[in-house]
Amino acid sequence: MKPIRQDDALCRRSGQVMIEYVIVAAMLVAATTILAVFLYSFREFGGRVLDLVASEYP
Repeated sequence: MKPIRQDDALCRRSGQVMIEYVIVAAMLVAATTILAVFLYSFREFGGRVLDLVASEYP
């Protein structure tokens, strides 16, 4: 069995941290995109509702 050198362990740990940062950044971008789509769609829907309400106001 080959002993694990400290350099190998540090290299693997550094790679794992980098992958975790990339995953968190991707999740943040995805969440921001989803929230932007929700904001756009609900704002559009709210405008349509206000137009309907205003059209029936005498």
